[in-house]
Amino acid sequence: MKYIMYFVILTVTFATFLSSVHLLPGVAKFLPEMLSVLVAAFVIVAGAQGGFGRVSAKYWLAFSVTAVALLCGALANFEAPGPLMAGLRYYVRCIPFFFVPAICKFDERQLWKFMRLILAICLIQLPISAYQRFRLVATGHNSGDKVYGSLMLSGTLSLFLICVLCVLTVLAVRKRVGIPTYVGLFVALLLPMSINETKITFFVLPPCLLASFVFASDRGKRLRIAAVGVSALCVAGAIFIPLYDYFNALYSYDEHPFRIEDYFDPKSTTNDTLETGASVGRRREAGRIDCVVVPLQELSRDPIKLAFGLGMGAISKSSLGPAYTGRYNGIYGRYQSSLGTFLFETGLLGTAMIAVLHGLIFLDALAVARQDKGLTGMLAVGWLPTVLLASLGLFYIDLHIYESFGYLFWFFSGWIAFQRARERGPPDAAGHVAGPR
Repeated sequence: MKYIMYFVILTVTFATFLSSVHLLPGVAKFLPEMLSVLVAAFVIVAGAQGGFGRVSAKYWLAFSVTAVALLCGALANFEAPGPLMAGLRYYVRCIPFFFVPAICKFDERQLWKFMRLILAICLIQLPISAYQRFRLVATGHNSGDKVYGSLMLSGTLSLFLICVLCVLTVLAVRKRVGIPTYVGLFVALLLPMSINETKITFFVLPPCLLASFVFASDRGKRLRIAAVGVSALCVAGAIFIPLYDYFNALYSYDEHPFRIEDYFDPKSTTNDTLETGASVGRRREAGRIDCVVVPLQELSRDPIKLAFGLGMGAISKSSLGPAYTGRYNGIYGRYQSSLGTFLFETGLLGTAMIAVLHGLIFLDALAVARQDKGLTGMLAVGWLPTVLLASLGLFYIDLHIYESFGYLFWFFSGWIAFQRARERGPPDAAGHVAGPR
């Protein structure tokens, strides 16, 4: 199974990109879904032999309620098979990987190999991103939206690299990574975020990185480690802000191009990206807040739809063709941050259950971070800001459609959840985990 996981990690981070530049055939973009089917079959067969007993009951309950919410939404709206299958693709394809760590019981040596592979993938993002950035400059484009490395979206690239930086910071504080090595890797991972102009980096990197420094340190050393973290953030700012402002001003058609400092100007109009007043019937680009407000306004007219949504895939556009595109895509398709999509397609119940699952993972990561002093415990410390970033990403972009983040998030979340269940006690004769020891 470990070799399949190596292939999965490489596939979800490169297959779609290599397909888009014609180095792989177009069908390669469906490789992640094919692997999901393969892993799901393995999970069902191996889990039925006792592996499922290693998964905490709270997750079974949360997944069961989520499944009921999705089913009720599809039935209540008489969902057509095409959009239903397209929506199901995004909602369930990552979930089998949550169960893999419990069933396969990888050791920490294997975890270290997985982490090193992901770090290598992150380092490859630098030359790819640099090529994409300078290609845009050469053609007179000033937007960094097309600087996404191999992850197909600039926002996904930034969130992915920030999560890896959080875990890497924990490893450095716990002395699993040397300081010179950490500094070099820190700069290498920061550069792609600096040239792709994702504004969220400026706001989420400092607190996430500082939290990683503080939580990874011993109680008596936290003040000193926090000072080191602030120094690292100063270095990051000295790299990020000038590069961001330079590339944003390059070939800009505006008389006063946007700078990152403009976010602190109350007269600036850049904050319109959060809320534009893009209600139904008003043809303007939807802001992030609009993607939350409009679904609640529209669904509140019908209690059933407010509870269960319009059905999986109901507002989504599918690359498989019109037969798989949701019937409400033309009306609500522009409100597609992940949170907006979840509200429209799964209602309050489905969206609440996604929040519950994130909350359970965060609590397990907190418990493992406190109790485990090994590599898994270090991963758990770095996973605390990662879970928060994943939740924020649902508000920021349509994160759920990008397999590079989702597959790895659920796999390592399952690793932490299994470790938490194991700490609570060994399984009994029936395979169920006992209570706290």
